[in-house]
Amino acid sequence: MPRRENVVFFPSAAAAQAAGYRACLRCRPDAAPGSPAQAGTAATLSRALRLLEESGDPSGLAERLGVTDRHLRRLFARHLGASPAEVLRTRRLHLAWQLLENSSLRIIDVAHAAGFHSLRRFNEAVRRGFGRTPSQLRAKPAADAGAELSLRLPFRPPLDFEALLAFFAARALPSIEEVRDGTWRRRLPEGWLEVRRGGPSHLEASMPAALAPRALEIAARIQRVFDLRADPGPILEHLGRDAVLNGAARASDGDRADRAVRRFPDSGPARRGGAAGHAGGAGKRHRPARPERPRRTRAAGWITGPRRGLGGALQSPRHRRLDRAARGAPRAR
Repeated sequence: MPRRENVVFFPSAAAAQAAGYRACLRCRPDAAPGSPAQAGTAATLSRALRLLEESGDPSGLAERLGVTDRHLRRLFARHLGASPAEVLRTRRLHLAWQLLENSSLRIIDVAHAAGFHSLRRFNEAVRRGFGRTPSQLRAKPAADAGAELSLRLPFRPPLDFEALLAFFAARALPSIEEVRDGTWRRRLPEGWLEVRRGGPSHLEASMPAALAPRALEIAARIQRVFDLRADPGPILEHLGRDAVLNGAARASDGDRADRAVRRFPDSGPARRGGAAGHAGGAGKRHRPARPERPRRTRAAGWITGPRRGLGGALQSPRHRRLDRAARGAPRAR
């Protein structure tokens, strides 16, 4: 164990790589579920990391968050020590490492799945990040394009995965989702996406090789669905300060928040919380009906019903005259 004065600490793996360091083949920074700095130091940063993984593109990120580019870069530099592009590049490299070790995809397909459009740049990034070539990191021989790929999704134990499966089994969409033999399965146009417990501190997701270009997005959504980035330690510590909640929190050790299953690409209707999706044709997304809001008129006072038009305060004089004529009221007083 090195002495503490000889160790340099970084808030994230992206910051260490930006400083010229690279992880050894035993450290596996991709196996860490995320540092506490990434897990909610700021709501904007937490949402930015989710959008960054789901979109795979740092451009336009600040606009989607409603902040300036400068403020977003300052948040990433303060909490992660790296820019959004560097964080995304590190995530892509770790994804490529997993695909090289756990799948039999061709190296060119791994490069495309990790978001690299040039094989030469992919080879340079892997060599600079891990000190080895993609061929040296390869654990399985290359196979045909129809092979299956698997990803390791780490989490901080404990995790009551069986309780999550029971929750999803009771709310599964027929012919789209199912829970069988300890595995959550979701039907996609390319095949079945499966999530199962892979070990005491990680889940294993398997999917058809055709989904490789969306592997980073799908992994981010699975982590959100099963709440894998939660840190149970601070949660139990905070709830344990309350005399009433302490016992319930200890008894439900390992429970996670059941997140809404957001729609995977072209997978059919979506389910929000525990509600079923649209009962009509497949491919339609269920949209809850807009609740009726009361509107006020001078003649009748409060009338319950859906609001129509722009409302008197926002209408132009011409629209107000037309509205009064439609009700049979005089055009002018």
